[in-house]
Amino acid sequence: MQPGGAPQQQTFTPPQNPNVQNQQYANVQAHYDSTMQQVANPMVMQSHMMQKSKMAYLLLGIFVGWLGVHNFYIGHTSRGLAQLLISVLTIGILAFIPAIWAIIECIMLFTSQYPVDANGVLMRD
Repeated sequence: MQPGGAPQQQTFTPPQNPNVQNQQYANVQAHYDSTMQQVANPMVMQSHMMQKSKMAYLLLGIFVGWLGVHNFYIGHTSRGLAQLLISVLTIGILAFIPAIWAIIECIMLFTSQYPVDANGVLMRD
C-alpha cells in the first residue's frame, strides 16, 4: 500500500515467446512487401493469368459492344450483362445506349496509362 491508503496497482504481462512473435512479424512483412511491389510496379504480371489484348477489346467494343461482349472478354461480367440486357430486353430499340457506352469504355481503356482487365492484369498491345 502506498502512503495515504491507496493500494498500489499492478499490471500483469503474460510471458511472450519471441520466436512466435518474430515469425508472425516476418509473415506480415513478407506479405506487405509482395503487395507493395505489385502496387509500386504495375508492370508485374501474375504468371497464372493471361494478358488480354487491347486490340481485341477495341474490335469487340466497336462491332458488338452493344451486346457487352468486350466486357465479358476482360472479365467485367456485370457490366457486360447490363449492356446485354439493355439491348435484348428492349428488342434492340435502346441498343444505342450500350453502343455509346462501349465506345466510351474503349476510349477510356486506350487513353489509360496502365490498362488492366478485371483481375488487375496489365493488358498487352
